[in-house]
Amino acid sequence: MSSKTLGFIGTGVLASSIIHGICGAPKLSGTRIVVSPRNAGRASELASMYRNVTVASSNQEVLDASDWVAISVVPAVAESVVRELLFRPDHTVISVLATKRLDIVNSWMSPVARLFRMVPMPFIARGIGPITLYPADDEIEKFFGNLGRVIVMDEEPQVELTNAITSVTNATYTVIETVANWGEKNGLPRDKALDYTISYFEAMLSQISDGRSSDLARFVEERTPGGLNDTVMRLITSRGGFDLWAEGLDAAIKKSRADYL
Repeated sequence: MSSKTLGFIGTGVLASSIIHGICGAPKLSGTRIVVSPRNAGRASELASMYRNVTVASSNQEVLDASDWVAISVVPAVAESVVRELLFRPDHTVISVLATKRLDIVNSWMSPVARLFRMVPMPFIARGIGPITLYPADDEIEKFFGNLGRVIVMDEEPQVELTNAITSVTNATYTVIETVANWGEKNGLPRDKALDYTISYFEAMLSQISDGRSSDLARFVEERTPGGLNDTVMRLITSRGGFDLWAEGLDAAIKKSRADYL
C-alpha cells in the first residue's frame, strides 16, 4: 500500500484515467489523491466514487496537501497555471504535458526536488498499456508499474517519438472496424463480427507481447506463399498501404516537433 498523497493540477480525461487506475489497483489503495477544482463536475464525480479522493479549493491547496504533483492541464494554458503556484523544494513533480520539454516546465516553477515527464494513455484506467517515463526513477517506475508497462526513455527527444506512435490510435481502431464491417456485410451478425474480430486482434497482440521484436519479425514473415494471408499482404503492399502508415507517423512527429516548446 502507498501512503503518499498525489495531487492533480487539472482534472481532464487523462488525469481522471490515472485516478481511476490508481483507485482500482489493490497495491495503491492507500494513496491519497487531491484534485484541483478546474473541472468541478469531473472532480466532484471522482470524489463521490472514491473515498481517498478529495477536491481542493484551489490549485495551490493541491500542492500544499501533496507529496507528488501531476501537472495535467491543456498545454496552451499550462504556463499561466503553473507560474501562479508555489512549489515546495521536496515536491516530486510529474508533467504529463504532451508538448512541453522539462526544461521549459522547470523554468515556470520554483525549484523542486524531482521533475519528470510522463506519457500515460487512457488505458491506464484499466491498469494496462505503455507509460513513457523520463528520466528514470525507481520509485516512480515501481508505483506506476501497477498501472501498466512503464517504459523508461534514455533521452527526452525519445518521448516525442512515443507521442507520435500514439497517433495511430484512430487508424488502428478503423482497421478493426473495417474488418468487422466486412464480416457483417458478408453475412456475419454484427455482434459475432465484432466479437470475433476483436478477439482475433487481442490474440495476435498477446502472442507477441512477451517476445517483442524477435517474435514480431518472425510472425510478419510466417505465411504460406500463395495462401490467404499472403494474398492480402501482397495486395496491400503493392498499393503502398503500409507505406501510408509510416508517412502518417512522419506527419505526426513533424507536427509534434513544431509544437514542441
